[in-house]
Formats: sequence, structure tokens, C-alpha cells
Amino acid sequence: MLPKFLKIDIDDARTMQNLPNTVWAFFGVMIRPYKWHIATVMFLNILGYIGMAIIPLFIKYIVDALEVS
Repeated sequence: MLPKFLKIDIDDARTMQNLPNTVWAFFGVMIRPYKWHIATVMFLNILGYIGMAIIPLFIKYIVDALEVS
């Protein structure tokens, strides 16, 4: 006899037949409810990377302004 967590309900089998066949389609179905959350996180990451790239540029301008010619 199988443990309860290994048994497949008939309703589960019907819903499993409706799943997409390709990996990317499955991924799209799974992330659809969270698309705005994912977009927000990606946007904030891009802003963070831009900020990390700009800081050395500002330091360069400060050092160039303090340089004694």
C-alpha cells in the first residue's frame, strides 16, 4: 500500500494533463501571477547596477577636481 502523499487523486491527474508541454510555456504559466513582482525586482536590480557603476565615475570627477596641476 502506498503512503498517502504518493497517491495521485484523479482530479490531480486531470489538471496535470492541462499543463503545457514545453519548459518555457510551463515557466510562463507558473510566473504569470507574479509578473509585476518579478518586473519590479528586475527594475530595482537594474537601478542598483546603474548606481554601482556611477559611484566610481563620481569619485573620478572628485579626484580630477582635487588634482593639483
